Amino acid sequence: MLLFATAALWIRPPVIESLGFGGAYGLIVVLALPVAHSVRHLPPTAETAAVAVPGLPQTNRWFAHLVPLSVFVFFAEHNALCAFAERIGSAAGLSGQYIGLALGVATLLSAAGAALVAWLGTRISRGLAVAGATLVQIGAFIWLGREPGASLFLILVVLLSIAWNIVNPFRLGILAQLDTSGSSLALAPAATGLGLAAGPAIGAAVLSPGAYAMLLCVCVALAATSALLLWPPLRALDRLSGNSRAG
Repeated sequence: MLLFATAALWIRPPVIESLGFGGAYGLIVVLALPVAHSVRHLPPTAETAAVAVPGLPQTNRWFAHLVPLSVFVFFAEHNALCAFAERIGSAAGLSGQYIGLALGVATLLSAAGAALVAWLGTRISRGLAVAGATLVQIGAFIWLGREPGASLFLILVVLLSIAWNIVNPFRLGILAQLDTSGSSLALAPAATGLGLAAGPAIGAAVLSPGAYAMLLCVCVALAATSALLLWPPLRALDRLSGNSRAG
């Protein structure tokens, strides 16, 4: 999947240049047809294992509702940047072809974030991992506002992709532990879609022609807010873990 996403981002600028936006979207429709056909071959059900923390007080489960809100803010931040990454690169003097290549490489290397989550496991606390990845995002946004050169632009978008792929698995893991009913977990895809849709709208609302400082400041605020919304759920889980050890 990552290889296909990388290739798509790499060839997007020349495809749009040669076919126009209408032709590019038509190509997407053609590529989507085999995907739609494959749905019939998916299994109708799946077995799931319960991962919720046993004994979580019912009064604390409302914290689970903060996690979908964090998901919404997170993906709003994600797509606010992605929607205008090409313009930010162009303002720094980079070609569309190079920007597409950089975004494709970042997509490919984003798997390192998920691999880090698997490797870290319980070696460090989830709060520390989320805080560290959020600080990486904030630092990358600040440096993107300084019109980076080609190499630094590539490094920054790669770091952002890896950090995004660290935060999201931890967030969904927290939600799975807090919500035994699955009701809040079921809201995560909707929160994701709403965040992806809201991101470009938020970015467009604060964007000034040729100036991206306000957009990047908004991304910083959204990244920090998304992480802070996870603090109460994490505290609830930590209190429960402490009580379990004491018992």
